[in-house]
Amino acid sequence: MRSAKLFLVLVLFFFIIPSYSSANTDELTVQVEGNTKTLGIYIEALLKKCLRRMSTDEPDPETYLSQCIYNAKHFSKVVVKKNNNSFHINVEEKWSLIPIPIVAAGSGGEEKYGLVLLDSNFLGLGKIFAIGGSIGSSGNTYFFHFDDKKVFLSNWSFLASHSRSNRDYYLYDGTEKVFGFHENRLAAVLGLGYQFKNFSPALRYVLQINEYENLLTYQKPKDYRVSKAGIRLRYDYSDYKLYYNSGVIFDASILRDLSRSDDHRFSTLGSSKVRIGVPSILGHAVLGEVQGGRLTGGSDTDIFRLGLTKGFRGIPALGAWPESYIAASFDYQVPIRSLSIGTWTIAPFADAGHLQYRNDSASELSYQSYGIGTYIFLKEIAIPGLGIEIGRNTTFQDYFANFSLGLQI
Repeated sequence: MRSAKLFLVLVLFFFIIPSYSSANTDELTVQVEGNTKTLGIYIEALLKKCLRRMSTDEPDPETYLSQCIYNAKHFSKVVVKKNNNSFHINVEEKWSLIPIPIVAAGSGGEEKYGLVLLDSNFLGLGKIFAIGGSIGSSGNTYFFHFDDKKVFLSNWSFLASHSRSNRDYYLYDGTEKVFGFHENRLAAVLGLGYQFKNFSPALRYVLQINEYENLLTYQKPKDYRVSKAGIRLRYDYSDYKLYYNSGVIFDASILRDLSRSDDHRFSTLGSSKVRIGVPSILGHAVLGEVQGGRLTGGSDTDIFRLGLTKGFRGIPALGAWPESYIAASFDYQVPIRSLSIGTWTIAPFADAGHLQYRNDSASELSYQSYGIGTYIFLKEIAIPGLGIEIGRNTTFQDYFANFSLGLQI
């Protein structure tokens, strides 16, 4: 009951957030060229958002506005020309409606194959629509996702997603499986957010129905249904540079159970991540991430499932289940060739982290990994490219190799 009241207070607070503008953007003359799918009214809305963000003493407003509109990731090139309150915008669009392959394999035995139909510029209004799924060695996943970052071209955003997965999960101690279960999960997420200058708060509602089956001789968890609510905060002071983001991005979220059908204590799940990208010599880029999270209450099925991604490379996919964690990663992106389709880079990397377990697992565990990766970032197509990573994790997989093509879900 207390959680429901807290969520109601958040909702009321959210709807009385005052709109504001640091610049008068109502009386503008805007001419757009080069757009075939993207609607001119949406590009004009992007321009107005960028004008609100731009400082009044910006020394090069045309360069600033070109980069700001490019940050939307719908275009491979943007050029803005300004004359008082008149603007001429020339764009070159990326392909946005395409089928995307999902191919992932690693030395930990995880394989995944699938297909997603994604439109990252749905209706020409910058909305994201995706539907697809994957099959793999551990199970299957199917999902639908819709994200409208400018509802009716306003500062409000709306998110809706639905997914169904049935797959095996294993907890690893080094390279050995020490516990596991098969989970069938039906999940739905609704979100409502508001975009300030560089800051975006958003409310979230999550509903899950979880059912379990035995794996090997391990005892399965109890089936249960849970609803959660919370808030996500995002601060984005970065510029999109194709193979990295230059600047700072901060994300934090907290989710609290509103109801659950089992006899466990209500859970509170909090996490945060800071990403920093700094340009270096000859187009090189220094990338760093620090992230952490903590769970209180709940059951063993509520805890974090980590592995394979940045900060956790060399850990089997979703194979570490800590109650709390902190992790850091370092990458040094070096563009080695400019291709007609994009940019080919090579990047040494290093990860390190500390995991705090609960119950009968080893109470604490630290790990380090290091290696090198090579990646292709696509210029004309609004999807991820190809990545290959080879490295060593001194605690989990020892020597490992990961391959990915397209989206990861």
